[in-house]
Amino acid sequence: MERLHPSVPIPLKSWIEVSFALGIHNLPPSRIIHPHAPGYTRGPANQKATRSMNPPLSTLPSLCPHRRLRNARGLRTQNSTHSRWLWLLALLILLPVPSAMNAATVWTGPALVFTKANSADPTQAANQDRITSNVWLTRGSAQGLYNIAQETAFTHSVSPLDTEWATGTTASYSTLSYTDWESWARSVGNPPNTPGIDAVLHLKTDDI
Repeated sequence: MERLHPSVPIPLKSWIEVSFALGIHNLPPSRIIHPHAPGYTRGPANQKATRSMNPPLSTLPSLCPHRRLRNARGLRTQNSTHSRWLWLLALLILLPVPSAMNAATVWTGPALVFTKANSADPTQAANQDRITSNVWLTRGSAQGLYNIAQETAFTHSVSPLDTEWATGTTASYSTLSYTDWESWARSVGNPPNTPGIDAVLHLKTDDI
């Protein structure tokens, strides 16, 4: 029975393993005192400990400082998780929400016709289709359309700058597939075939 009173504290797991190895696990709870339990002292005096000074073994883990440390870490983890969720909620609230104010403007006015005479000077305002301050469509004596407000000549697969084109009508503008003017014109045959084809022009910067 000398081994029931170690000179140094033994961890709970080791203490229980030693008690089973020695066959003392059937002793009354009042005869076995965990080193971290209140009232523990080294030596034979432990044999005189009473049940009131030796809580049931089921409560011993809560008396272990390692268990208290784990509990404290668990609380910190829980609080940290709550903080992260609060920050995420605040971020979602601050994110911009799409609204009707940000929707593209769709032209619903009367039909407008613009013509340019052959060999007319494209740098003259009368020979430019000035849709907005960002888009002035015109054409030189050869090649395709370009935006003279932002470029000085036609460039393949790019001009007119700041525009994109699609086959269809404004009734379904949001579902159309847009591309540059030259690619669109070739999709319906060639530029000479574009008259009479329903098409939608999107002004990128103006979002019209």
